[in-house]
Amino acid sequence: MLPKATDPTKIVVLMEPIPTENFRFPKYEQLKVLENTNVNFPDVFGDVCDIKTTYNDETHAIQRVVV
Repeated sequence: MLPKATDPTKIVVLMEPIPTENFRFPKYEQLKVLENTNVNFPDVFGDVCDIKTTYNDETHAIQRVVV
């Protein structure tokens, strides 16, 4: 359910989709290794400063956020 201040308006934007091959998500273990290497990858992504893991008790799902 949306809050009262939310105005659900359908927005139609025509654009070309981004090709799937442009997205590469490394595995969690690979990012964890990079966290403590002090290596810069500015063209790929910034410095990996931290990886936060949260667990949702209701859905039993794990979510990781790379900062």
